[in-house]
Amino acid sequence: MVKRIAVAIALTLAPAAFAQTYIVPDGDCGAITLHATRGTDFPNLGETISADRVKDAYWSNSPSGKHRDLLRDRVAVKPGAGPRSLDFNANVGPDDGVVIAAVELTPAVSGNETRTEHAKAFIFCGAIAPIAEWQRSAGLGLEIYPQGWNGSRPRLKPGDAMWFIAVDKATNKLIPDVPMELYRAGAGRIGGVPAQYGGMNFPYPEPGRYMVTTTYRRPDPGQPEHWLVDTSTLTFEIK
Repeated sequence: MVKRIAVAIALTLAPAAFAQTYIVPDGDCGAITLHATRGTDFPNLGETISADRVKDAYWSNSPSGKHRDLLRDRVAVKPGAGPRSLDFNANVGPDDGVVIAAVELTPAVSGNETRTEHAKAFIFCGAIAPIAEWQRSAGLGLEIYPQGWNGSRPRLKPGDAMWFIAVDKATNKLIPDVPMELYRAGAGRIGGVPAQYGGMNFPYPEPGRYMVTTTYRRPDPGQPEHWLVDTSTLTFEIK
């Protein structure tokens, strides 16, 4: 049973232009900490993010691999300041299934853009990913979902590919042509190919910690010559 969870926020410079939020734990089993930090080298810590930047932070688990409604069962958490990060503490066991940690930062205006950052992470204890509801929503304004990770395919092998999509909460619709990128800790960017029905297919050449990221930029209907820019990330580990 999840007793305490820590959602960590980390900021790293996107190749396109600006920082984006990602969540990383310092482990997967037992007492762990997830760190919120601003940096440029995923998943290393950089500098602390101000706690007042956090709009919402939540966690939810899926015990014994059973599907659950995260919007109903999610628990709000509050970050605490660490030496170089905002920290949340957690205790994760093998019976917790898939734990989802999610965070959103308060929108910030920069020039002619309003930028909002969203992030979530999958955490599970054990050598093999459990059969669980990997696609359940964390309620983020812009959210990345894996496709094909449920049911008969709970574990990726080296060389397998995974399909990811992005959904805009305001319209509850798939954004078919939004650009996506994949990074592996210690290796940098890994190329992918567009999926037939939107999103991207990325290969996983070896185990490691991964981050999928996307940026959704569109005109602000309420302000001429102003843009709404959302970034979203999903981090997880292939063991």
